[in-house]
Amino acid sequence: MFLSRLFIPLRHINAMGLLRYSRRAAFKKMQNEKRLGQFISDPVIESTQDVASLKNTILNNVEAFSTENIDRNLLIHFINNKQFSTALKYIQFLDEDTKNKLNLFLINQQFLIYFYKRYNDGNLSTKYCRYNNLKQKSTILDCTSLENSILALSVTANWKHCITLLDDLKKIESPSGTVYSAVIAGAFLNDEEETAFTLLRDMFAEQKQPHANMFKAYFEKLKKLSGGKEILLHLDKLLKMCSDNNIILTDNISLELCKVLDNSGLSYEHSIVNNNGFCGNCKQKLEVANISDDVFENLKKKILENVIVGKNIFSKTTPAELSRFQKFLKTLNNVDVIIDGLNIAYVCGTNQTTKVYATLLAHVVAHFVERNKKVVVLGRKHMESWPKKEWGYVKRNADLFLTENLSLDDPYLLYCALHCGKNSTILSRDLMRSHLFLLKDPKDKIMFSRWLEQSLLQLSFVRNDGKVFFKYPRPYTRIVQHNNKHLHIPLRVVEDQTEDINKNADKWLCIRKP
Repeated sequence: MFLSRLFIPLRHINAMGLLRYSRRAAFKKMQNEKRLGQFISDPVIESTQDVASLKNTILNNVEAFSTENIDRNLLIHFINNKQFSTALKYIQFLDEDTKNKLNLFLINQQFLIYFYKRYNDGNLSTKYCRYNNLKQKSTILDCTSLENSILALSVTANWKHCITLLDDLKKIESPSGTVYSAVIAGAFLNDEEETAFTLLRDMFAEQKQPHANMFKAYFEKLKKLSGGKEILLHLDKLLKMCSDNNIILTDNISLELCKVLDNSGLSYEHSIVNNNGFCGNCKQKLEVANISDDVFENLKKKILENVIVGKNIFSKTTPAELSRFQKFLKTLNNVDVIIDGLNIAYVCGTNQTTKVYATLLAHVVAHFVERNKKVVVLGRKHMESWPKKEWGYVKRNADLFLTENLSLDDPYLLYCALHCGKNSTILSRDLMRSHLFLLKDPKDKIMFSRWLEQSLLQLSFVRNDGKVFFKYPRPYTRIVQHNNKHLHIPLRVVEDQTEDINKNADKWLCIRKP
């Protein structure tokens, strides 16, 4: 008893001590960064003596630096603050001072500097590239050295060697989007467009995201073309491939594209598309992407195989329940709306009475019935115990399928909606993202996302008098579109392509065709 009483306060004291330590460490780091900035905000580096002088000044004034870590920490600081010219001079004189005996870490930092400097200011002298020195040190490169070698060589005249190194890297691990993009950019800059697009297809097949430098390189290529018509023809090829793979240009990349358009004579505007799908600039209506019957049938098959059955059918349902569901589907005709019963009932929270849940669901069903819509409700068997009056209305006015209480009903909801056809609507607050990852083929994932974006109706709230309010799906698809005399390119504010595809979905670049 005595020990247990002592243990609790000691545990909290240790936690508080760690918290105070971490705060002190963060504050100390901030102070060191601030002090370091006083000496290297714009240092003069024109000789090995300048490097030695800078190092001595920092060692004497900044506590965190030592002779063992100063080169490493200075280069990291230069790279993080985009002082690439300073970093390149520093490491070149350091290389000269050590008589070409930089360690592996510094050589890798040198490679990163080459790469980032090229796409930061467009200027780079590659006569100091030490790839051959690295190969002399080691005939077999580790993954990090391979990746950084590819980045560095991609901005040199020897860029084609990147393809060999990329193949070597594939034998060890799947290359990152940054590495793929570097090689593709090298191909674009050296007018090897066929090679670039082949690598781009490989990258998308690996579900890797393109880096901004790939777009910058392609846009540099476009600047060499004459006339807006030719520029748009080449631009469309890249944009279509990106659009087919759900890659949307960021705001920053669109600014690089605008520099090309400024020199081409093409007129353009950043525009907002309204809730009805009309562009604020040209007033054209954007379209919903068509999903072919073959693609739709394939999607239905994949949802059954990967989402409902999966590796182990018993983890989500049972063979008997699946058989009962398939018989239920055969009884359905001309269904308009498939309702996620429990999900909709719980819009008012999970601490309500079953009467509240049943009443809310009945109001939603009534909304569609009054508009002559045929309704299906999917739920779980425990809903049968809900109050008879409200639950009875649901049973009389909707086709009903209830899974066992321990089964997952979302997969059934998706398959039911697919079975009912492209024109049916799902009503749910669930965005179904978890099911997306169960589909193996990237193309299936894209088609699933597009279908769901077009088909998912979300319940906002139900008023006390029973009036129902919804968030409707957008009446257009976020893909590159040619609408009469205009090209519309969707944009995203966030950099991460894995972020919610619907964020900032109304921002577009509207280009008038010549």
